[in-house]
Formats: sequence, structure tokens, C-alpha cells
Amino acid sequence: MFKKIKGLHYKKKITQFILKDDIQGLKHYLKRKKIVSLIKKDGKEGGGTGINKKSLLVYSIKQNASTKMIQSILNVSHFETLNFGDHAYNSPLYYAVLKGNFKLADLLIKEGADINYKQCDIEEKEQKKFFKYLYYEKKTWGCFKKSLTYMLSQGFTMNPMNLQLLITNKKAYSNRTLEAILQYYYRYDKHCIIDLLLIQRTGRALTNEQLKDILSSYEKTKLEISDAMYEMAIYRKNYEALCNLYKYGTLSKNFNIGYIFGILESFDLRNKTQRKREFIQWIERHTLNLSLTAQELKTLEHTEKIRADLQSIILSEDLDQLQSYIMNNKISIASLNHREYDILIHTIENKGTAIEIINYLMSFYPTLNYYIVKDGIVYGTPLSVAISQKNFTIADKLLSQGADLNYSILNLSYFDEYENVFDFLYRRHHHLLLHSIETIRYIFNHRIHMTSKIMTHLIYENDVRVLRLLFKYYPYNNTFVMALLSLYRDRKSISNQRLCRKIETEKNKIKINQSMYEKAIINSFYDLFIILLKNDQRGSSLILNELFEILNGRGYEYEKQLFRNYIRNNLMVIPMNNKVKEVLLSNMSNIVEKREEILKKIMKNDIKELKNYIEENNLLLSSMNNYENDILIDSIEYNASFEMIEFILKYYRNLNYIKVDKRYYKTPLLIALAKNNFKVAKLLLEHGAYLNYEIDNTKNTVFYHLCQYQWINRKKPSIFYSSWSRNYILCHQSIDAT
Repeated sequence: MFKKIKGLHYKKKITQFILKDDIQGLKHYLKRKKIVSLIKKDGKEGGGTGINKKSLLVYSIKQNASTKMIQSILNVSHFETLNFGDHAYNSPLYYAVLKGNFKLADLLIKEGADINYKQCDIEEKEQKKFFKYLYYEKKTWGCFKKSLTYMLSQGFTMNPMNLQLLITNKKAYSNRTLEAILQYYYRYDKHCIIDLLLIQRTGRALTNEQLKDILSSYEKTKLEISDAMYEMAIYRKNYEALCNLYKYGTLSKNFNIGYIFGILESFDLRNKTQRKREFIQWIERHTLNLSLTAQELKTLEHTEKIRADLQSIILSEDLDQLQSYIMNNKISIASLNHREYDILIHTIENKGTAIEIINYLMSFYPTLNYYIVKDGIVYGTPLSVAISQKNFTIADKLLSQGADLNYSILNLSYFDEYENVFDFLYRRHHHLLLHSIETIRYIFNHRIHMTSKIMTHLIYENDVRVLRLLFKYYPYNNTFVMALLSLYRDRKSISNQRLCRKIETEKNKIKINQSMYEKAIINSFYDLFIILLKNDQRGSSLILNELFEILNGRGYEYEKQLFRNYIRNNLMVIPMNNKVKEVLLSNMSNIVEKREEILKKIMKNDIKELKNYIEENNLLLSSMNNYENDILIDSIEYNASFEMIEFILKYYRNLNYIKVDKRYYKTPLLIALAKNNFKVAKLLLEHGAYLNYEIDNTKNTVFYHLCQYQWINRKKPSIFYSSWSRNYILCHQSIDAT
């Protein structure tokens, strides 16, 4: 910490002041020996003292200096940050927590110390070490519990590596520590309980949604308890840890004890062990709050035989025998199921099973929205299995009992989610949907949500057949028709305005956007392009503007030229009226000549003549622009009149874009400011130009480029720094004053 020879005298003297808690004496000593000026320099040991302010602070904390003494050192040293040390477990805050000096720790946090400090942002390793070293330093549970409670209360981020350390470690209080951590993360604090008691006292009734909102507002970010943790506990025979993981894991996941026994069964099968039997014997010897009866334990011990018996009875389709077997043997259906097996899903897969048996089995399930896994891949939900089997009678029954077509399913292979049952079936069982119109019709005729993510998948696959069926059956589906029939049956009147709104809503259920057209054009998916165009309800003007933005954008020049040729040579039947087709074709020919003619009329400042030329030639100004040419930017740059700029703006949907001219990036706002044309700059701002638009896909905005290109007029400064936003902002007042 200090140099052993040169700094020995200083170390002894400083230690004496610390031990005596002589704050004034230390201050005078540091000042008299001119150490104050030296310790203000981070990391530099001067004057032969061997002291720098970081080592002085850490050494003082390790010597149990008082809070006032540390405050005095902080005042003298003027630290830029208290987050330093070779590792997170070598920081001032670590030693304060290690010493159990929580008042001092509070002071350090108040002064900016971060309990989740990570040196060089080394992911989770440093946080693990903070916890690990503290854990090993504390000899008893009582001492460590205080430090752990403090860390958690201050927002210490507990990561899975910390839990793995506790599961694998044989230290006496490892499992008590694990339970304390899980209890902290999976319980609601006292403030939540008090609020709920107050609501109960007032007699105010809460809906399920209101209760969920209150609980979620107090809920902490949960620790993810993974299957790997369960397996680690099983491997280490740490059954107490396994019980704790199960106890708190059920609060964040919808599973029961059968889930754990499924992992045990899989582990035994792979490793030829008897962990499942050992775990049951361990439970029988210990008093644990797992809510398991002796009968349930017996069921779990003999699950293979019970499953085989049930499957045999189900195949015989004898409902009375099935009910008797379950009741007489007091079988818990939940205990038979696990991650890779589910009796309801297995029964649905047996084609021809009576609906009465399915209905009886469903009565044992608190929810029908769950999935099972096989070979590490999601196998399906009860509803997805029924639909894939084309057993729509069972699917209807599942839907009526709460199964949700829009239940999202975790995609274990890519760490994302299947948006709903359709997304799952399309991506996992594409061949089933491809050859089954009735399956697609069934899904689209129910309340399925076609999200933008699903549309992206369909377009990426260029699945014209499914898209055609989507646009055919999804709008005006059975749900919509039945709603109208219900109004007619009940003789309820509906105004034309309301009916039109309902029809308009149905039309716009599928959202089409510019990126979809772009995907179709650059991949030469022309059949897909026609489908999008035919079903886009947004209006031809908006669609045409988007198409020309795509065609005039940067990149894929060959693919775009190929598309233009298809249009010009009538190789594509465009589902638009003749007027729109004329606009599309006229804006694809002689662009350079037309652009030059437009700029001439702009320079003449003849708005009427320009307007006539645009109308006579069916032109869109957006079709004249590309990455290197832009009529608005050119007009501002050539000092076109304010009235002309105002007229041109009517043809622009977006003002936040760039034009590349040699080595310069240009935007309309940037050029207006560079020309000191503050009246036009204000107009652009009013029409949506964004001051902090990132011009070259970095953090560089207008101010940066004005400085970079030396385009700032020093006589009329138009930019100032706004400290509250930490970005350079254009001062509106300076524009107004011009």
C-alpha cells in the first residue's frame, strides 16, 4: 500500500492519527509536511512519501478510521471518482462493507461510490469477485448476513455466477445465503404489504388488473433461475439448494414439482444415476415446506408406471376407468408432467381421442398456456399441437377454456420469442402450413395478432402463398362477421359512421410499411411487391413517395434498375388506377433533365410556372432526389426565396436526411444555418427538422458539422451549449432575433 522504506515514517505517523481519531492532527500533519498538494494528484507518489490519495483512503478504511476521519480525507483529496482499485473487490466501498462499517459505506455511496462498480466494464466477473471475496472473508453467517443485507438494500446486482458459487460451495452457510438472496428477490417489501392492508381497510375492491399493476410496481428485477442451476445442484447432490431454487423459481415460472422431477429423470437417464430416488429419500428425512403429501411423493417415485397405466386407459377411451384410477390412487396430474412430458399434449397427439377425455384432463390444469421441450427444442403448446394435427374440435375446446392463440413461446435456439401460435407453427412447422389452407384459415379466423415481426418473417421468406391467404382471410374474419351478425340478431342499430369505422379498422389490421417494399424490390420479389401494393390501404400519394425514397436511396443500384425496367416494359401488372401508373412511369424517365428544369424554375423564383410544370408532367419532387442530389438542399444552397422554399416543403414528408456532396454531409437545416438563413432554419424547425439528428449515423449533430466544416459565422453565432440536455442545441431566440 505504501512504499516500505521511504514511506515507512509517514505511514506510522498517519496510522497514529487514524487510531487516535485525531482529525485536526492529521490535517495539520499533512499540511505541514506538504503532503496535501501531493495526494491531490491521482496515482503519483511524490516527495518520497510513497502516498497517493487513493492509497491513503483505502488504508484509512482498512485501519477502521471513523466516518468523520474519512469525510475529512475526502474533503482534502477532492476525488474525481471513488470507483477505483485494481478490482471491484479492492475498492474503498468493498473494504467499508467488509469491515461492517455501513455508516461509512453510506457516506461513500453518497459521495458517488457504486456498489456495482466494474473495472474496465469486465461484464459480470468483477461483480462476482466482489461477492466471492466478501463471502470467503466472513467466517460466520451472522457477520456475512449483515453485509449481504446491506449490499442488497443498496441495489447490488446479484448475477447467476454468484448463485452458482453458493450451489457448488460446501461452506456451512452457503445454502442459508442462497435462500436469503432468493427470498430478497422473490418477495414484496413491507411498503407493498402496508399499501395492500390500507386498501383492504378502506374496503375498496380491486380488479385483477389493478392488483397486478400494484404488485408489479413493487416487484424487483427477478434473478433468472435456469435449468443449469437445478442440474448443478443435482450433480453436487445439494438437495437443500435444489429445494430453495424450486421454492422461489415457481414464483417466476409457471411450473410445479413435476418440473424438477423431470430434470432429475433426464439427469438420471443421461448419467445412469439414482438422483431422483436419493432426492425423495432426502425429502422424507427433512422437514421442508414443499407442500408435498406422502401420496404425491409416492406418485413422483413411480411416475413411469403411472404414466404407462394412464396412457393405456386413455387409448381404451374409457372415461369412467380413467376417473376411477386417478381418484382411487390419489394421483396428482401435475406431478406426472415435467419439462419434456405433458399428459394432455400426449393425449391430444393420439388422434381420435374422445373430446370427453380431453375435457376431463383439462380440468386438472390451472392454465393451458404453457409449452414442453424435446431435445432442447420447444415442442409446442396444447393449442399448437391440436392445430398442427388439424383437430379443430379440440382446438375450439382449448380456446373456450382459456388457451391463447397469442401466447408467446420462448425460442430456445435463438434466445427470442415466437410471437404467437401462428409464428411458432410457421417457423417450426412450415411444411404443415404450406400444404394446409384449412389450418391457415382456422388461425386467421380467430383472434390472432399479425405483428410486424411476423410480417417480416413472411416477407423474408417471400411466402406469396401464405401472404395471399393472410390478406384474404385475416380482414373480415369470422370474429368480425359474427360481431355484425350479433348486432343484427339483437336488433341493435349501428350508424353508418360507426360501421365505416369498423370496416376501416378491419382494412388496416395488417400494417404495411416502407421496409417491406424495400425488401421486395432489392430481392426482386415482384409477386410479393404486387401483393403489398394491392392491399396497402394508406393512399397512393404516400406509397409513391415511399417507393421513390427507396429507389433513390443509396445501394442496390443493379436491383433497383432491374425493378425500373420491369415497370417501364410493363412486365409487372400494377394494381393501381391509370393516373397513379402515369405518375409512377413519368417519374422513372429523364430524371436528370427534369431535375435541371425544376432547378431553373426555382432560380427564376416563378412558383406558378414550377407548379404547372410539376402538374403537367405528373412529377413528385421526391423522385428527383437521391443520395447525391436534393432539390430542397440545392434550393437553400442557391439562395432561393423564402416563398419558394415554403412551396417546395409541401412535397417533403421528412426533413431529417442527408445528401453527400464530395466530402461533406448536408441536411436542409445544416445548409440553412451555414448560409445564416435563420428565417428558413426556423421554417424547417417548424416543419419537423430535428436539431439533434445524427447526421452520419454517429452522435455527431448539426453543431459538430458546422464546426468541422468551419461553416459557423462568428459575427452571428447561432449555436449555444445547453447543459440540461448535454447536446448542442440551436437557440431559437437567436433565429427569432434575425
